[in-house]
Amino acid sequence: MAKNTNILLIVALLAIGLAGLFALKQNSAEKSLPVFSCNLGEKKVVVTAEGNQLIFNYGDIMIEGNINSGSITYHHEVWPHAEDKQLRFRQGDNSYVIFNRWASPNYEGKGATDYSGLLIFKGYDKIDLKFCIDSGEFLTGFDLTTLPDDAENVIPEQEVEASFEDIINKLNSDEIIPGAYRDEHNCIPSAGYEWSEKKQDCVRPWLEEENTSQADDEQITETGLITAVEDGAYPMYSVTMEFPKAHLTQSFSLNVESPSVDTSALEKAIGQYVTFKYTSTLENDLLEMELNGKPILDGWKDASLKKVTGILSGAGKVTESDLPSSVTVTDQAGTEFHFDYYVSPAMLPANGKEVTAYYAIKPKNKIVSIALP
Repeated sequence: MAKNTNILLIVALLAIGLAGLFALKQNSAEKSLPVFSCNLGEKKVVVTAEGNQLIFNYGDIMIEGNINSGSITYHHEVWPHAEDKQLRFRQGDNSYVIFNRWASPNYEGKGATDYSGLLIFKGYDKIDLKFCIDSGEFLTGFDLTTLPDDAENVIPEQEVEASFEDIINKLNSDEIIPGAYRDEHNCIPSAGYEWSEKKQDCVRPWLEEENTSQADDEQITETGLITAVEDGAYPMYSVTMEFPKAHLTQSFSLNVESPSVDTSALEKAIGQYVTFKYTSTLENDLLEMELNGKPILDGWKDASLKKVTGILSGAGKVTESDLPSSVTVTDQAGTEFHFDYYVSPAMLPANGKEVTAYYAIKPKNKIVSIALP
């Protein structure tokens, strides 16, 4: 009897030990967070985080470190219509730099970029450059801003410059072009192309209509994943939708009073798929205005923007409502350029006078109905 009892005790202890080991492995796996992953062709580059440790894997190469190891640095720059991220791992004389760069197109529909890849250096000499052939991007599982800044070692732009004009010109080639992900209609979302049911072709919406103040009432039905909800000036909300199949994220405006939307249900829907209808129109986005050659808005301007000089109207009083006012600049030919803008006290002296407005043409996506879970 004692022998049998001992055997049962040993079996029980082994079972407890195996269960503990399984739980340990499971907890370890649960703590592993994805930071970056992309397919470079023959190899993949993957970065994961476990606690405060970052682990870089590229083929047979593995580098591990944390904010204090000195082997990992990060740099992040944001401009009004562009963003640059780069994460560097050092191993001896070699450094491996993962990068992601994107830029919105200008008003002519040019200059759109969205690409990621890996640069390998030996000392200061570049020895290899590979682009992701899928949508490589940094995920939010680890706060990279806690890492030392890599500002002194920023990669020159020419090292990874990729022209989407070249990509478009090579669409019929069998060569895999960096960033040239195509959706089910063979369109390239990262270059600004969308499928048009009307034209049965890939189009850049902001180039399709000359008169940007004319709304297109065609409603589009989509299903997307809500990733963020931001409360603007009531009743306006900004809803960010992700479309994983198309590797695309897009923001939509929503007036929660029309249609009537339960805001608490909307916020609870973050992380869930919803079906919604929306309209997409092109509008003039006012970015700066000058009176007598001096800027009167707290905005910005550059050579890529459109501009119009004419008489300003509709800015006779400060906007007091939650929705923007409609202001107009009428040029010498009598053409009216309309802008939705919150009139500030600085604009009042310019009303009725000649101003120069700097603006961009941008698509505005407005949700007209949404089915919440």
